[in-house]
Amino acid sequence: MRISSNQITSRASAEMMQRQVDIAKYQEQITTGKRVNDPSDDPAAAGQLLGLEEATSRLEQFNRNSIAAESRLGLEETAIASASETLMRIRELALSANSGAVDDVARSAIEAELVQLSDELYNTANIRDANGDFLFSGSNVSTKPFHRQVPVNYAGSDENNHLSIGLGRQIQLGDSGADVFQRVRNGNGTFQTSMASANTGNAIVSAGSVTDLSNYSNSQFEITFTSPTTFDINDTDTGTVLQSGLNYQSGEAIEFEGHSINITGEPDTGDAFVIRPSENQDIFSMVNDFTLAMQNSPVTSAEKANQQQSFNSVLVNLDQALSHLSTKRSAVGARLNTIDSARNENEAVNIQLNQTVSDLENADLTDSVIQLQNNINSLEALQQSYARVENMSLFNFI
Repeated sequence: MRISSNQITSRASAEMMQRQVDIAKYQEQITTGKRVNDPSDDPAAAGQLLGLEEATSRLEQFNRNSIAAESRLGLEETAIASASETLMRIRELALSANSGAVDDVARSAIEAELVQLSDELYNTANIRDANGDFLFSGSNVSTKPFHRQVPVNYAGSDENNHLSIGLGRQIQLGDSGADVFQRVRNGNGTFQTSMASANTGNAIVSAGSVTDLSNYSNSQFEITFTSPTTFDINDTDTGTVLQSGLNYQSGEAIEFEGHSINITGEPDTGDAFVIRPSENQDIFSMVNDFTLAMQNSPVTSAEKANQQQSFNSVLVNLDQALSHLSTKRSAVGARLNTIDSARNENEAVNIQLNQTVSDLENADLTDSVIQLQNNINSLEALQQSYARVENMSLFNFI
């Protein structure tokens, strides 16, 4: 077979160019430390690396979301703690007012402090985060949730925003103001007690408790005194008399339909006490009830009993509110723990991703150096061979 000079030149040129390309590739591997610098280096690995890069990017976004969620939930926890401290102070004032040793000067001082504490509660409920968004407005973050009025209305949303903080993990960014400040079960949490405003005796009723949940009846009842020493128990929902002619002993437990209450003091004939299921009540109304009770200056024993009953109800409701806030604060703490757990999980996934990227991308420097030197030697040999062949001519043999 005859090979023309052009073919020799073309083949030699192609071989030398390939060696130069290989030399450049291995030089780049040594410089960057990476085996795959261009998709053409390893198309399959390049495709995998692109997917891993997207996964890493998602993890970085999850971490940014975690930081944002942690900041907002941390602020909510602080706000709920602040509201709890305010309610604790209001409870202390209620205990002081209920002690019976409050004159007009002390009453005015308590009323003035109640106004200040009420302002603090509204300020806490309307707190904003670092972005200027209202913390307790649910998803309507630009809407002020509460305005001072009686009864208070919630202007925010019951829906809450969420953020993704991990693969398949989302976190609720907060609680609506309605959940935190309004949906508080009054009374003992199951039922509430009160005295009729027309009572003329000095007897008062306790908050009571549930003795038998299986026998508990979620109805409204009324205890009516037929004389200072006897009473009837009526189911006002059905209009029936449950028990009649019962003997009254001050402080003795009165049990019926799973309820247990105590009435203490001296009732008059016709005095009545109401027992009805608990309802949701907002914290601001509880404070307002205390303020209204403080504005009375009782003179008669009946008026004093009525005020004491009001103070007792305020104290019971405040205890429910404090328990409610504690539950909400615990829920926020649980979400913060979830963020920590998700962050640790993301970190473990990120380590695995980095290891996979390293296995696919990083070059074996020892092998790269050997391949570089082999290609340099090969190029030099090709260049020398080509130079000799190129100089061959029939004139050299004449």
